[in-house]
Amino acid sequence: FISPFYIILALVGARRLFSADRKSFWVNILFFVVFFVFYSSYHIGAMMSWDSSRYGLVLFIPLLLFAIEGFEPAWRWIAARKYRFFIRAFVLITFLGPVLLAAKHEDALDREYRFILSMKDRLPDDAYVISFCPAAIIAPIHKKAINPGIFRDRFYDMARSGRTFILFRGDTWGQDVGFCASLMALIDSRYHLETIAEEGGSGFYRLVEKGLQKS
Repeated sequence: FISPFYIILALVGARRLFSADRKSFWVNILFFVVFFVFYSSYHIGAMMSWDSSRYGLVLFIPLLLFAIEGFEPAWRWIAARKYRFFIRAFVLITFLGPVLLAAKHEDALDREYRFILSMKDRLPDDAYVISFCPAAIIAPIHKKAINPGIFRDRFYDMARSGRTFILFRGDTWGQDVGFCASLMALIDSRYHLETIAEEGGSGFYRLVEKGLQKS
């Protein structure tokens, strides 16, 4: 959740810093250079998925420093405009909007966390929970968890293992529509989903082999 105004202010601030303090300018630019060199060599430059974007959080540091430099001249420019009150109000709302959206998202994650906690005694200890965030299962309720990508890639080996699998659909479910569709097609080819519990937009579903499905 980042306002486009941060980008605009960062560009203004970068130009200002380049003229006033070249050393600080190049130190901040170095953040971007080092990041993209190392990240590209590690992750092949993929930044399009919701999961990969977290690696770019380090770039908020130089971006914020540049934006701070650009704030003062931008605010002076606004102060000189005829409708400065409305412009300032619009800018503040645009800045605060993403923060409010993030807070709302945080509330949803908190509800999901409490839901997961409530399942501690309802999920079998020998089951593997298929979750986009295995740590969200392992840390609070100490159950085994596996990433959906690993489950899909090793689907037939997993199916022959005789283990109990439980699918968790939470906040991150559906963010990669294509992947989720392919995963569900694979699961549907062998399993029936049996609802264990649902709350809000989250749910736990046991994978029951179709040959063993109760009539």
